[in-house]
Amino acid sequence: MNSELSAKQIIGYSVFAIIMIAILLKNESNHDANATLKNIHHQVAADAMSAFDLAIKANDQPSACVQAGIVTASFLQAGDDTNYRQWLGIKGRVCH
Repeated sequence: MNSELSAKQIIGYSVFAIIMIAILLKNESNHDANATLKNIHHQVAADAMSAFDLAIKANDQPSACVQAGIVTASFLQAGDDTNYRQWLGIKGRVCH
């Protein structure tokens, strides 16, 4: 009887361990995905800032306004409050 109980305990602990490992791996995977997504949003913002600079140099106000909006939206999506607020102000001045 003790050997049966021990086998049941071993199976129970094994299942518990497998579930915990799966949860840890899922959380790590979600963290990596979130970090990757944040990096993508920042790269989009960087590309739009370059396009914004070109539009400003070319005195193309409508394009500059569009690019400022893209930069602003990218920082919003990235959850970057500081840069979002900064570009919200820039967008307001450029898109008047």
